[in-house]
Amino acid sequence: MAAVNASRRLPTLQAILFDFDGTLVDSECIHFQLWNKAVEPHGVVIDEPLYQKYLLGKVCTQNAEDIIRIFSLKVSPEKLALKKERLLAEYLKTQTLPLTHMAAEVITFCMSLNIKVALVTGSNRASVIPTLCTHNLQSSFDCIVTRDDVMHTKPAPESYLKALAQLQLPADQCVAVEDSANGIKSATGAGLKCFAVRNRFSDDGDFISADAVFNSLGDFKIQLFG
Repeated sequence: MAAVNASRRLPTLQAILFDFDGTLVDSECIHFQLWNKAVEPHGVVIDEPLYQKYLLGKVCTQNAEDIIRIFSLKVSPEKLALKKERLLAEYLKTQTLPLTHMAAEVITFCMSLNIKVALVTGSNRASVIPTLCTHNLQSSFDCIVTRDDVMHTKPAPESYLKALAQLQLPADQCVAVEDSANGIKSATGAGLKCFAVRNRFSDDGDFISADAVFNSLGDFKIQLFG
């Protein structure tokens, strides 16, 4: 894809709505490790192809249900999901989720162009805000929508619709940036153009519904803005 200046490609662009896990933060490898730690007592191992095919881009409760179904585990989804959430909370007490390459630079660049920036995620606020604070990004977003703020999170469009309402902008003046099929479905369901950014776990993902696919956020910036 050749570089195309945003003023010609998206002349009415007013806001970019970013996903969190796998898009702005390099967290999928952490979630992958923590899920394996959560199921270790059950004697099973989640490999990368399985994680990519069944778990990527889904909320914790859905992941728990899928894991129990795949491995025929004798545990409730609620209990397994709670264990994973507790493991993540313990992790965040001493460490932070690293940003993906160029994430901070892309956000700062958008702000310099007076393009509004939103965060739309299926993660809970308790894990999102500490990460943003650690990276000094908590004040960079014009709105933040987490799974705590909606009845139906991704792949339902509610999260993106809520963000658009808070931004007071129509979908045709905004774009979304996602890394998973569920996220793309959520964004396009809200009427947004959606660009996909690959990562280690989503490299072979289903991006057929995305308007364009980029290898990184840096690539997204170059190709979209020139």
